Amino acid sequence: MNIMKNVSTEEGRNIYGSHYFSYDDLVCQHARGNFHSDGDMGHIGPHFNIWHRAFVLSFENILISIDDTIESVPYWDFRRDIVEQNDVANMENSIIFSDKYFGDYSTINDPNNDYAVKYGKFAYWPINDNPSELTFECTDFYQ
Repeated sequence: MNIMKNVSTEEGRNIYGSHYFSYDDLVCQHARGNFHSDGDMGHIGPHFNIWHRAFVLSFENILISIDDTIESVPYWDFRRDIVEQNDVANMENSIIFSDKYFGDYSTINDPNNDYAVKYGKFAYWPINDNPSELTFECTDFYQ
């Protein structure tokens, strides 16, 4: 993922092929679905799982284009965490959202954090929030 964060889409496609997107451009793709003029196309409705599976597949294809020994992104069955925690959808104690993996689950209720992940491998990883600064126009879709 460090390559995705530090190599632009244009440069990465020259090196790794057509499946490559930079991390910021992948975030841009997510935002495009989220803030579409017709409404949230990635989260609200029955298409949530399908849309995110395509998104994860794109991410997986990017990683494989960088290093084909990766083979795939591991599957995470979120239902195991729900059952292990207390049969409700409170993911705050999930191993996947711990320092070992992705960091804090949610900072939505703490605007003093600037909505940043504060712990784990992605702590304070900057996200480009201005698509006009990206070299990629955020118009291609997933492979």
